[in-house]
Amino acid sequence: MCIRDRLKHLEHKLHNFVGILVLPIFAYFNSDINFSDVTISSIYSPLSLGVILGLLLGKPIGITLFTYISIKLKIFKLPENVNMVDILGLSFLCGIGFTMSLFINGLAFSSSELIESSKLGIFIGSIISAIAGYKILHGKYSK
Repeated sequence: MCIRDRLKHLEHKLHNFVGILVLPIFAYFNSDINFSDVTISSIYSPLSLGVILGLLLGKPIGITLFTYISIKLKIFKLPENVNMVDILGLSFLCGIGFTMSLFINGLAFSSSELIESSKLGIFIGSIISAIAGYKILHGKYSK
């Protein structure tokens, strides 16, 4: 077995470990969210709720709606074995947008209070979006 084949084998062995454990831990620590200041009222702040709803509802509505409209207008068609339930599940997974959301957050706000509030919304919205996307796709493919 050559070195390239060994490396591919190692990469495949590490894929789940990195994707499920290492990457989320890296994203969490890179986000610099301070949970000691988190209260119920900070979760329900208008900024946090706006970010949560944008990631949880805005992305899926936008992606699914424009995909549906594009199909109806015959701009494109879905590949074989892909239907709108798949698109809906994937659109929820698009709400994970953790890294780009944190980047834009840093550009948009200068107040530390607003930055922390939106980071909390990004964190919660991303987690709920990931769970919703997983449930939709897992429910479809586990039957």
